[in-house]
Amino acid sequence: MLAAYSVLPPDSCAHAPTGGGLARARWAFGDRNRSGVGAAFAGQLEAEELPRIGRLLTRPGLLAEITSSRSPSVRRWSAVQSELVLMVDDYPPQQRESLLAAPELDDAFRRDYREWAGRRTGAAPSPSTPPTAA
Repeated sequence: MLAAYSVLPPDSCAHAPTGGGLARARWAFGDRNRSGVGAAFAGQLEAEELPRIGRLLTRPGLLAEITSSRSPSVRRWSAVQSELVLMVDDYPPQQRESLLAAPELDDAFRRDYREWAGRRTGAAPSPSTPPTAA
């Protein structure tokens, strides 16, 4: 999974509107306000979330989201890892190797990625960095 995000409730529907983290992201509803919260959720899905999900369904849209510095991020991995995985079929080997040089990537990821990319593209893994023992 390259991307994921929460549908944050408006303050009127949040479990802890002034809280942080998971408490802020929880929708609060019970028997008395269930229909109001449901209507707010449906409205938010229609107005904001479905258009955003639509953008995530295209490779350029997903790439823009995972490389964006906006908050909250939808990124599950680092931007570089996500970009490498997403664009493996589109980037030439030189561009992939340039991204693999990013300092935040560890040798195990580089090794595994080169092996996986080689299998996908039908090319041998790049010999520029020898595999390391895990």
